Amino acid sequence: MIDINYEALEFKIANTVRAIEKKPHVRYIRYLMTKKYSPVVIKKELQKLGLSSSHEKQFIIYYLAVMDPIIKKYGLGDVYQEYKSKLLRDDNARNSFSSNLLKFRIAFHDSPDTQVRFLQFVSEIEVENCWGNEVMKYYGVVDNMPLDADGNRPMKGTAHKRSIERILTHPKRYLIDKLILENLPDGRIVEYVRKNLNEPIFIYDISYYKKVFFNMRSFTIEEKIKVLEIEQNSLRSSISALDNDESLDIGEKVTIQKQAKERVKEIEENIRTLNMFFSEAAIRQLEGESEDFEKLFLDIARRSYNRYVNLDEARDRDVVDPLLKTAKMMGYAFEKVQDIKVGKSTNGDNHSQAELVELYKQRVDEAYSEQNMKNVNEIGEALLGDVDKEEILGTEELNIMIDKYGEDGDGEEV
Repeated sequence: MIDINYEALEFKIANTVRAIEKKPHVRYIRYLMTKKYSPVVIKKELQKLGLSSSHEKQFIIYYLAVMDPIIKKYGLGDVYQEYKSKLLRDDNARNSFSSNLLKFRIAFHDSPDTQVRFLQFVSEIEVENCWGNEVMKYYGVVDNMPLDADGNRPMKGTAHKRSIERILTHPKRYLIDKLILENLPDGRIVEYVRKNLNEPIFIYDISYYKKVFFNMRSFTIEEKIKVLEIEQNSLRSSISALDNDESLDIGEKVTIQKQAKERVKEIEENIRTLNMFFSEAAIRQLEGESEDFEKLFLDIARRSYNRYVNLDEARDRDVVDPLLKTAKMMGYAFEKVQDIKVGKSTNGDNHSQAELVELYKQRVDEAYSEQNMKNVNEIGEALLGDVDKEEILGTEELNIMIDKYGEDGDGEEV
């Protein structure tokens, strides 16, 4: 993952970079830039593949803010100097970009040192898979690849002949996306595609597709939903803007619109699938948290009872109020345990439950401390004669069976 210092960028530039970085196919965008494609061609390429695009100027901003610093880091400024100059001009001749596309064999054949730096560059920006075939076609075998200063190969040899086009253009590509979102192993996905979609793809095809065109492996379910929603909205915006795109003829517009609309529907289906997963995960989490809260409230009830027993040993008239408060807290905690068991009191708000736990613990300790801070004197039982014992015990408020607890204060599990 490229380390981007967003704080060093101006606000609008940072937002543009973030928007492109969030695209599942950002690595393919980077690859097209390393090949020196024009922003217009990059936009068209993405549209043809049913992938969300950005405005041409946004691609230029991304290149200057993200790609250019890394290019300079590896001393490749001369390689991309002309390309950068064209990006900064509005008067480029027609086909001026396509006539100077970067070809590894031609650009680096006479400079092993530059080869190493370029391969390190494409590895850092995570597009070595995209360059793999072209690079390995030049070297023939991995052993012919030059080594860096530390004696390591600057890029992994990836020379598989891929069937990635079959995935990108398949009418049921959304099913492959769905299987990826379900975190199925690559082998299982390949087996499904071969059996049900009758496409002879391989594991490295799925791996390549996931890394370059549908990279969401490190996202949570919630983040995946957000990314897909952004992708969907971007495609809808591009559909609306097609009518005003004078660089496309009618046939191209119809083809791109059809592809984009189909992709919007596919993403909608995948969002529904993820929402289902998210709901199931949320339910499992709530169930687990409810179990935790039940244990916590049960612990509070036990602690309250132990505090109650200790306070009851005192014969100070002032012990009545702490006794009553502790008894109430014990009763409330027990009620919460019972409510959670029957699913009455979770209300889907576990944050509130957590706050209640802390509040009950605090009130039990406060009631106990109020009495412990005093010098308790042994006084006669008669001093409590004018106090209603039901008020002290609070049995109605506790709403529990006293015989669940032993005379020695050891409580059975509720």
